[in-house]
Amino acid sequence: AKVLALAEPLPTVTLGLLECLGLPVARDVTALLPVPTFTNSAMDGYAVRSADVASAPVRLEVTADIPAGTSPGLRVRPGQAHRIMTGAPLPVGADAVVPVELTDQRAGAHPLPRHVTIHQPEPAGANVRTEGEDVSVGATVIEAGVIADAAVLAAAAAVGHSELLVRPRP
Repeated sequence: AKVLALAEPLPTVTLGLLECLGLPVARDVTALLPVPTFTNSAMDGYAVRSADVASAPVRLEVTADIPAGTSPGLRVRPGQAHRIMTGAPLPVGADAVVPVELTDQRAGAHPLPRHVTIHQPEPAGANVRTEGEDVSVGATVIEAGVIADAAVLAAAAAVGHSELLVRPRP
């Protein structure tokens, strides 16, 4: 105890994430990016305007296919639906996703249909993950003093960090 009382912490260093494994994080880590980074579909289905499906059943024209990993920029207009996969960016104008199970279409890979019948209404926000819903920019995601394990390093990377301020091993 006497020896430890005389010891002072080593100066902090900034290291790349992989070099931080097993080291204590020296200061709180805040999010540089939101999680999710963009508004996206929480499931496979059809991106729609909730107003268009409020009086379901309703038949809508299918005008696009949005797989996960694509860039946002499409627009859903009144009377339209876009087939969308889990994690794909929600198109402009859409405010809900109707699960494929609530339509006349079957799940899985098949050609894009010309029309889809929606069997029940979905309210605005249904099956949609909004930008920053899980973590907002500036939120503390890692507290100082935590030992950097795989989960800590993954959390840091997910919110935009490629390096951390840590205390080195003696």
